[in-house]
Amino acid sequence: MTPRLAALALAAGLALTGCTATQQPPDPATRAESLWSARTPYVGDSSKVTALVQHVRPEPAGSYAIRLQTASEPYALTIDMADADDLTEQAALTHQATLLLGLVENLDEVTMASATSTYTLTSADASADLGYDVKDLGRELSTLTAYVRSEGDD
Repeated sequence: MTPRLAALALAAGLALTGCTATQQPPDPATRAESLWSARTPYVGDSSKVTALVQHVRPEPAGSYAIRLQTASEPYALTIDMADADDLTEQAALTHQATLLLGLVENLDEVTMASATSTYTLTSADASADLGYDVKDLGRELSTLTAYVRSEGDD
């Protein structure tokens, strides 16, 4: 199956069945270890990316569908959030997108979209905001744990 067909099949399946986020452990170290075990080198590994998106919890109160852009660089992930309101005022989006960018090694861009707005973060922008390479989140558990603690992620 081609990457494009795999992404379409994944998006269609998620759109039909919906995804709901699961509650994660409140301890930041445990949360970081859970995220660490979900990381993946390739955005094209749709099952691992889907699991990671569930760990990151892009929309705790509703359903979403994901689309993967794996045919050519920049490799991207789009999360279509069915129940989200205006995304421009949700500060958690940066944190969630940063985690995804850090934990999917070849992911270059994350977009979260609602019916009325979109939010996009690139690896370069996330790295500039962090002051270090965002990919370090997926290379060093201690860096990921510190980031989860600093963001109050629970």
